[in-house]
Amino acid sequence: MTATTVWHHGLNRAYWTGWSGAAGGDPDADLPIYRSEIPHALLNGVLRVRDRPIGDAIAEARARLAGVRWVWWAGADSDPGTAEALLAHGAEPAGEVPIMERELMERELMDVPAPVTVPGLTVIRDGDLSAYVRAYAGPNGIPDGALPVTERAERDYRPPRGELVRLSGVVAGQTVASTSVLLGDDGVAGLYCVATLDGFRRRGISTALTVAALRLAQAAGHRVMTLQASSMGEPVYRSAGSRVVDSWRFFRLP
Repeated sequence: MTATTVWHHGLNRAYWTGWSGAAGGDPDADLPIYRSEIPHALLNGVLRVRDRPIGDAIAEARARLAGVRWVWWAGADSDPGTAEALLAHGAEPAGEVPIMERELMERELMDVPAPVTVPGLTVIRDGDLSAYVRAYAGPNGIPDGALPVTERAERDYRPPRGELVRLSGVVAGQTVASTSVLLGDDGVAGLYCVATLDGFRRRGISTALTVAALRLAQAAGHRVMTLQASSMGEPVYRSAGSRVVDSWRFFRLP
């Protein structure tokens, strides 16, 4: 792996294991598993497998994730051949997303985009948590009935290292967009949970929050921002100077 992918994978494991709350798993374990109880596959899962027979790893994952929807991440920090081994054990592909990065080193201070002004938009830090959850739940396919468990998981969120900062986009008193930034303890920050309510898309709000997140990480002294991009989000991140450096593949097991 390159230095960038090592940074990304380590921070990514720290972010997702935080969804297990105070009882969260070890992000550096050979089989790091996280479980939020939210009925959304990406919010429960396996982040890698290292130096373990795949059959044993699958059996443990199924036992620890019984009763929730979940995914298995396959990337450069897993054992070689993990994706093929999962397919051989009956797993089904569940998508692939690019890993992107944006340099924030001092030599590029002037290259970070200026704050984006969107008429009527205010970007606030660590605002009302319930409103923040509602802003990303719908766009990410979390049903209304799961809002209480999602809010509880947010309140219990505990990253094993680093500091999570939530940014909300507010228009006319309504929280309409969200993003979160995990400020790692090694100079690397991660961008997560970017979402905008349907009626407020295509106004530049996601771009404004992304730039706000970049500037926040830069002000905190971080040298790089990493993220996973959806097909909708990738053009936004490219416009802010991010580039693709690797990818994640997701699998579901019956």
